[in-house]
Amino acid sequence: MTLARSINPDTKEAFRIAVAVWQSNLDKFICGNMHGIHSGVELNLENLEERLASLDIQTAREILWSQWEDWKVIQKELSSPQGEKKADTGEREEILPDEFGLDFAGIFSVLADWQESWEEGNLPRHLAHFATQNGKQEGELSKHLTDFKAKMLRTHKEVRLKISNSIIYHKTGGTWVSFSQKFSSDKMESVGRKDIALIREEGEWKIISEKFSVYEHAQKTAEGATVALSTENNSGAGSVASPYVIHVSSHLDISTSTRVVNELRRKGLSAYLTPIPIDDKRKIYRVYVGRYNFLDVAREVTRQIRKLSIGKYAIPASAPYVLESGNYADEKKAREQIKLLRKKKLSPFLFITADKNFSQPRFRVLLGAFRQPESASKLSEHLSTLDVSFTASQP
Repeated sequence: MTLARSINPDTKEAFRIAVAVWQSNLDKFICGNMHGIHSGVELNLENLEERLASLDIQTAREILWSQWEDWKVIQKELSSPQGEKKADTGEREEILPDEFGLDFAGIFSVLADWQESWEEGNLPRHLAHFATQNGKQEGELSKHLTDFKAKMLRTHKEVRLKISNSIIYHKTGGTWVSFSQKFSSDKMESVGRKDIALIREEGEWKIISEKFSVYEHAQKTAEGATVALSTENNSGAGSVASPYVIHVSSHLDISTSTRVVNELRRKGLSAYLTPIPIDDKRKIYRVYVGRYNFLDVAREVTRQIRKLSIGKYAIPASAPYVLESGNYADEKKAREQIKLLRKKKLSPFLFITADKNFSQPRFRVLLGAFRQPESASKLSEHLSTLDVSFTASQP
């Protein structure tokens, strides 16, 4: 049975309703795909209006078509002889030239001092963390940046920042850090999401842009009391710290999936593949990119990927379950574990996070991305046969 076809197609909201129902009942569908509902199940229709309120028709259509492409792969696998082996062309995940030499731990050191220099009102030290602009003389920053930062430091005294839920992620051609930021000063308070883009400049990480998405802000009176709290948006953050990934495409065999992963990785994206069991003998492969703390971040990266020919059906997805094969404070040890797993023909993803105020960076080696925990069972069995240690996790 196909859920989308069970809803009156003449209804203007058919796509939105179908997607909203599916999002509330992922475990009721074959491989979590909205076009294949298990027979005899009862669907949960609670909180449907809440889901519909945040689901526009364009997003619903994109999800519907992405799921349809995935469903065609599932159907083709189901129609193949049970247990039929697929040819392996020997395609392997490529190691990118700069993959093991970028020192991502250094990003959090830079941002910790970016925070501290802002709180102390030390403008020269704060600006030292920014990259010089193209077309400027060596070491020269843009006038807009220096004027803006100087005005911020003059206007706001007693600045304090509380940083949490920091992750490193990649867009095509760039490295970013996303985190929750609570700002307070003698003038105001604000809460929101900040995204900072960085590049390597003369061997050091430098900031090239900052973007702050305000979710709440409040002005203070002369006596310091908070007034007129205003909520502007919703972060999209759930109870799990980083449950979101980008589902790029689905394939019948590991070789095709690996080719897509390699093409995405050449463009600077953190791509990996995940085997998804259909039954005891059959499986498909889904290609994913990244892992994100905010749905809005996943949507932004998805818009980039959809411009690529191999990513035109990409959508953000909630896949909170993984198998974790290492959680390290040492970046080099995490990289060595990734090398080891690739030699075993696995597809690891390095998930880099930090604790409050950019402290205690962690380098977590993850395998897979699953919408339901039981979907990881076959990969768990495979890892056991390879003598790979792991734990089930929700990063």
